[in-house]
Amino acid sequence: MNTKQKKHPSLPSSPEGAFSAAVSLLTYKENTEKELKRKLKERGFEEEDIDAAFEKLREKRFLDERRYFERFVRLAAESRRYGTRRILNEAYVKGFSEETVRACAPLFKTIDFDALCYDTLCRLPQRNDEKKAAAALLRRGYTSSQVREAIRAMKESGDKD
Repeated sequence: MNTKQKKHPSLPSSPEGAFSAAVSLLTYKENTEKELKRKLKERGFEEEDIDAAFEKLREKRFLDERRYFERFVRLAAESRRYGTRRILNEAYVKGFSEETVRACAPLFKTIDFDALCYDTLCRLPQRNDEKKAAAALLRRGYTSSQVREAIRAMKESGDKD
């Protein structure tokens, strides 16, 4: 007996039904292809119907993983104050394809992660404790060289309080 129950009752699987369900899901929240495929499978749609729906979604640009990834990166960097490593890790966990990540690599060059690291350091409550501050910045995904430079710059500016 299957212990995993369907979360949503569904009609018989069809490409049109999969497309309609996908559009409904995408109007609520943008998803990676991997996330969307999982959600449609949970609703009982067959692989062939999902694939047909994805073709139509891409054609209409309702499913554009690259556009979603670009927004994801900007939000992670600017709002969550994450460094490159943390953003990439979360992107892979979220299900972005390696192809999408590679295609969008130039986007990372448009974000000043050095300045972001320094600004994040200045906001940390433990900024006066170098080891704790460094650990916090490394967890956020900044490189060790970015962390060292941010700490050095903060010492030089005398901006510890």
